[in-house]
Amino acid sequence: MKTTVNAVLINISPKQEVILNHLQTLFSSAVRFAYQRLLEGVVKKDIQKLIQEKYGLNSRYASDTIEQARQLKLSQERLLDMHIENWQTKVKAVKKKIAKTKKPEQIPGLQSKLAKREKKLAYWMKYRDTGTLPKVIFGGKKNFVARCQGKISSKEWKSMRDNRLVSRGDVTKKGNPNTRLVVEGGKAYLLINTDQYEAHGKVKRYVQVKAEIYLPHKPSKKTGKINGRNYRQMVLDYIQTNQAYQVEIIKKNSQYYCNITIEEPEPELVINRYSGLEGIDTNPDGLALTLISKDGNFKETCWLGNGELCNASSKRRKHIIGQIVKQALAKAKEHGVAIVIEDLKFKDNRDVRAKTARKIHQFSYASLLEGLEREAIREGVETIKVNPAYTSIIGRYKYQKQFGLTVHQAAAMVIARRGYKYKEILPKEVRKILPKKTKDTNTHHWSQWYVANKTVLKLRKAGETPEFSVV
Repeated sequence: MKTTVNAVLINISPKQEVILNHLQTLFSSAVRFAYQRLLEGVVKKDIQKLIQEKYGLNSRYASDTIEQARQLKLSQERLLDMHIENWQTKVKAVKKKIAKTKKPEQIPGLQSKLAKREKKLAYWMKYRDTGTLPKVIFGGKKNFVARCQGKISSKEWKSMRDNRLVSRGDVTKKGNPNTRLVVEGGKAYLLINTDQYEAHGKVKRYVQVKAEIYLPHKPSKKTGKINGRNYRQMVLDYIQTNQAYQVEIIKKNSQYYCNITIEEPEPELVINRYSGLEGIDTNPDGLALTLISKDGNFKETCWLGNGELCNASSKRRKHIIGQIVKQALAKAKEHGVAIVIEDLKFKDNRDVRAKTARKIHQFSYASLLEGLEREAIREGVETIKVNPAYTSIIGRYKYQKQFGLTVHQAAAMVIARRGYKYKEILPKEVRKILPKKTKDTNTHHWSQWYVANKTVLKLRKAGETPEFSVV
C-alpha cells in the first residue's frame, strides 16, 4: 500500500534556492517537451536523448520527465472517454424527459437544454474522431487567463508553471539516487542532484544540494508521546531498508513542499468475515453501522456522525473523517468482524439527477470510503465491497420497522448481508402490493424491489400507507 508523507524543506540558503529554482525550471520544461514529442509519436529512447542534449539533465531525470508526460497523456485519454460517456448520458436523459413529459410548455426548454448538451458532446467527440487530445495548459487554465488579463506578472506565471521536480526511486540504487534521504546528527536531509558537474579527482559527479527536511510528527506537550501516526519515524525506518521511494518537490508561496511516497507494509489479515460483518452505509453527515452474525441475523447498530461534515473547511473535514473512520474500525475490532462498504462510483451527472447532485455537492464520499479501506488494511481487518443498488429501499421496507432502525442503519444491514451474498427476497406483505405481472415473472429480486418502491409511492400519493412502510 503506497503512502505519501508531506514534508517541508527548511533553512534553504539563497544560493540553494537559485539552484533549486533552476533545476525545477529545467525539469518542468522537459516535461512539456516530452509531452509534445509523445503526441507526435516519438519513441521513449529518442525523447530521452533529446532531453539530455537539450536540458543537460542526467538519464534518470530525463526518464522521470518522460514518465510524467506519459502519465499526463494517459490521464487526458481517460478524461476524454469520461467526458464523452458523461455527455452521452446527459443527452440520453434529456431525450427521455422530452419523450415522457406531459406538459407541452416544458418541451421548448428541454429542447434548448438538449441542443446545448449535444453541442458539448460534439465538441468532445471531435477529438476522438480525429485521434487528438484537448490542449493542456501547464500551470493551470485559471492562471493562464489571469496572465492574459494582466492580473499576474510574467514572473509569477512562470513560477506557477515551473515549480515541480519529481524523482522516482530505484531499489537497485538503494532508495533514490537523485533525491536521497539521509540522517545526520539526528536531523534528516535531502541530497538533491543538480544538472551541474564537479570534479572528484578523475571522476565527475553532479553537484548536490543538501537541504534539511522536516518530517511531520506531533509530540504531545504533556507526555512527549507522538499523537496519531509517527510519519517521521515511518520514513526514517523505511529508508533503512534500502527500498525505492519517490520524492516530489513543489514550490508554493516561496516554500518548498516535499511529498515522499513509500510502500507501507501491510500487516497480516487478523480479522475476517467468518465471525460476522459490520455493514457501513455512507452518508453526507456520517456513517451508519450495523453488525450482523455469520448467519446474517441482526446484532446491534450505531450511528457515527458529525454535522460539520457538510459545511466544514477541507482541513477540518479531513480531520473529522479520520476520527469517524477510526471509530468505525474500532467497533469492528471490538467485535472481531470484517467490514462491508459500498462500491460507489459517482460520475459527472449533476444535471441529470437532482439527488445525486446534492450528494456530490455536499460531500466527497470517496474520502470516507478510501479512509475506511486504508485504515482497515493497517488494522488487519478484511474489507468487502458490494454493489449499493437498492440497499436503502430494501432496508426501509424489510428491516427498518422490524428492528426499529433508521433508514441508514437498515441500509447498512442490507449492505452487511450482501457481504455474505444473501438474496433479499420480498416478504409476503410486500409481495401482496405488487402488480400481477411482476408476481408471475421470474425477474431479478432487485427489479421486484424497484417495482415495490414505485407501488408504495403511488399508494402514498393516494393516501394509503402499507403496514410494513415507515412514514
